[in-house]
Amino acid sequence: MEETYNYIEAYFTQTLSESERKVFEQRCIDDEAFANDVAFYAASRQAIRQQLLQQKQEQWAETTSAEQIQHIKPVSRSLVRRMMPYAAAACVILFVAVYFITQNSSPGSLARGFADKNFSHINNVLGPSDTMQQAVEVFNNKDYAAAKKMFELLQKKYPGDADEKKYLGLSYLFTQDYDKALHEFDSLAKMQLQSNPGNFLKAITLMERGSRSDLEQAKQLLQQEADSNTEWSGQAKDWLKKM
Repeated sequence: MEETYNYIEAYFTQTLSESERKVFEQRCIDDEAFANDVAFYAASRQAIRQQLLQQKQEQWAETTSAEQIQHIKPVSRSLVRRMMPYAAAACVILFVAVYFITQNSSPGSLARGFADKNFSHINNVLGPSDTMQQAVEVFNNKDYAAAKKMFELLQKKYPGDADEKKYLGLSYLFTQDYDKALHEFDSLAKMQLQSNPGNFLKAITLMERGSRSDLEQAKQLLQQEADSNTEWSGQAKDWLKKM
């Protein structure tokens, strides 16, 4: 914990290099636990500031005579001057921490986190060929660029296979090729399946891409999922409350 504290303090005291600062900022976005540590650091600094202010208020309240006030004024001004850098730093840290935590709860980060947790691994499937199994293995190793090429070849050979559309779409999603991902998920959504994740995956893709029109369309798709009592209805309802 001390090492993390020193790392956070180094960022706000500007002792990190430019490249190290970029790594720090990206970590705040990607690592929720680290963002919480930053928030805790900020809250601690703010608490110190509040305690000092409270002490000064108590001193002022106890001062009744003009002579005592004149005696205290030089001390209080000196203390305020000494504490100003710390108070300013606490405010800056609090602002940045709130920003990072807000970023971690944005539609894009919610979608990325859910996709990473629930769609980044494919369970063993019985595909139309051994190539399908190889593509799944490559995908599970998170080599999404290579998996994408393999699923593209498979789709040309077996254009009506729902699993291939889903996995190809996910490969596009994880390589941030959002237009192609949406095309595959839209095609998947039109297929007659007992459980069809197409629209839900479209919503995830739109949330991650994140334009205003994307988020409006994502809300519509999530509302459809919430109203249809599908496997993803609960998650859709939860996201709708946060968007």
